[in-house]
Amino acid sequence: MRNHIVVDIDRREDDGDLAARMQRSGLEFDFVYAPVSPLRESEWSRWTQVLPAYLRAARQSLAGMQPHDHLIFLAATGLALAAANACWFYRKRAPKISVLNFIYRRRFWPVGSLLDFFVKRALAQMKFIGVPSREAAEAYCRRFPKAASQFQVFPTWCGFPESAPRPAPSSVPIFSGGRSLRDYKTLFEALRLLEIPATIAASKIAVEGLDIPKKVTLHFDVSEQTFADLMMSAAVVVVPLQPANFDAGQSVVQQAMCYGKPVIATRTAGLTEYIDHGKTGFLVPPSDPEALAAAIKNLLENATLTSAIGATARRVYEEHYSRDAFVKRLASTFCGGALAQ
Repeated sequence: MRNHIVVDIDRREDDGDLAARMQRSGLEFDFVYAPVSPLRESEWSRWTQVLPAYLRAARQSLAGMQPHDHLIFLAATGLALAAANACWFYRKRAPKISVLNFIYRRRFWPVGSLLDFFVKRALAQMKFIGVPSREAAEAYCRRFPKAASQFQVFPTWCGFPESAPRPAPSSVPIFSGGRSLRDYKTLFEALRLLEIPATIAASKIAVEGLDIPKKVTLHFDVSEQTFADLMMSAAVVVVPLQPANFDAGQSVVQQAMCYGKPVIATRTAGLTEYIDHGKTGFLVPPSDPEALAAAIKNLLENATLTSAIGATARRVYEEHYSRDAFVKRLASTFCGGALAQ
């Protein structure tokens, strides 16, 4: 195999760091970036701005490739589908296509039917489809049976700023963030029961129409570094999710583990593989503010437990989800196995 090309989104500042780690492992990767802001006001504005960037990066990444080359995507499902569909028309020249972090949320008819058509055609071009959890792999195998053998569990790419836990005391009890399937209504009800301050970094649409407690400070459309700084300033990270069979929240959970923060999350599809209940964090039932409030209170009133949970989470992150661990997994999957043949 002549080369590998990794396509990512909005990670230009990580190029040197990730490239250096890959070189130390004997991997040679070229990078093509599709700069896309991670947060948008609405789903429509997001797609109208993201899709052109996807298409430009797909054309750039495919230019000059040979049929035996691999095209690997990190956290860029839309871009992967765009490139794979382009290869449909150039099958003799098309490279082998590998995809990491495939998350596809089915849309309502007729948009959903149209997207399903292109997804199925794209999946036919791919040799490996990495998904965040066993639950996701099983669900996608049922939905796309012709591509069932390609679906494999491959933990979510950790593209956030990777830092060691801060030794300084936390300045705010609770931090929560993210947009996909977030249940901020339940979180707000729990915070109202506890009457404690919290910081939330989200999109406006995620909290639209909700009754926001007075002690909650909201930040909209923040940069990745600001998101990281807000998280590191908190004692506990909460990831409230809606009850749905759709992967969400893994990246924020990993980031909290990286910073040595105990995390409380809704027990939903996929998160049970990332949180060892009682050891690296706590899982609570969906849509249950009383249970969430109890879990938050338990951690905030027990500094020893909070410290122990955070330290264990950090060790697990370093072993399984850090960038070095990711590079080793990447090398094993795409350079040492059948895909490298």
